[in-house]
Amino acid sequence: ADEEFRRNLMDLSRATEDAYWGVSAASEQRRVAHKSLETRRALLDQTEAQYEVGVVSRVEVTEAEAGLAEGEVGVIVAENQYRTAQDQLIDLVLGPNLTPDSRLEIRPTDSPEEIVTYTVDPEEANRKALAHRPEIAAARRSIEQQEIELKFRRNQRLPQLDVKLAYGYSGLGGSNNTAPQLGGSLPPIDLSYSTTHDDWFSNRAASQWSGGVEVTFPLGNVTGRAGASKAQLELRRAHTQVRRLELDIVLEVREAIRNLNSAMEGIEAAERRRLAAEEQRRAEAIRLEYGESTPFDVLQREEVLVDAESQKINALQLYHNSVTALDRAQGTILRNRNIAVEEAAALR
Repeated sequence: ADEEFRRNLMDLSRATEDAYWGVSAASEQRRVAHKSLETRRALLDQTEAQYEVGVVSRVEVTEAEAGLAEGEVGVIVAENQYRTAQDQLIDLVLGPNLTPDSRLEIRPTDSPEEIVTYTVDPEEANRKALAHRPEIAAARRSIEQQEIELKFRRNQRLPQLDVKLAYGYSGLGGSNNTAPQLGGSLPPIDLSYSTTHDDWFSNRAASQWSGGVEVTFPLGNVTGRAGASKAQLELRRAHTQVRRLELDIVLEVREAIRNLNSAMEGIEAAERRRLAAEEQRRAEAIRLEYGESTPFDVLQREEVLVDAESQKINALQLYHNSVTALDRAQGTILRNRNIAVEEAAALR
């Protein structure tokens, strides 16, 4: 039960941390959507001014208006995703305080840009997992239980020897006949229940004791042998489950390491793409000022930039989630977050 509680606490810690970075990412996505909306609004103002002086046609103004409407839709979607991420985190942290009309809001204080380059040793990570994972500890204790069960079932195959001892008192019904007469009639005897009951609590009660030995040896002993065989199979299955769990942990640790390395590489690639998209959009805006481009071309560059920024945000979120997943796979998530199981148990 203790190991199961530790496992649930680890899973809850991971879910809470993932939800926290989900709110952080949704907040950044909302920021990007609002920034894109402002860029589209400025583009529309610029295009309308150019239209007033006869530089561009009405079609290009319509293109800019369509781009502004698309930006407004993006803001609506980003705001909705942000509120959904907020509800998920609040439900994990302040569940009872979440009401249908709740206006609670959790604002992340950690910057998603703060990352640490990890170099993880797979062998060391797997060793930590086997030493700290509550699942493997519970499975190994199951083996101990099955070993005790096997000893008990093997004991049941032996003959049974019972030693029985009993000692007690019994009340005497009636009065003693102290003066019997031969050939004559016997004096009457009091057979009342009250006399019997009183005698049981006095020194006039009759003491009784008994003892014996009972040996039982069932012919064939099918039940005992079947129980021992079943217990032996259960023990073998427990050993197999531990081995299977160890292999699953190896796979989980390997996947967590790969995801973390991939996330760190993805951040670098996403940043390069974002910088390139930002430069392309800036160049396209300059071309528009000189009449060498159209609002449609600028909007396309803006969409590419928004997508690149969103990809960077997702890469950062994946990185933080991968760090949490690796700590969970190694079984060190509670220790690294300074969570004491003894203190958390009191909250149950």
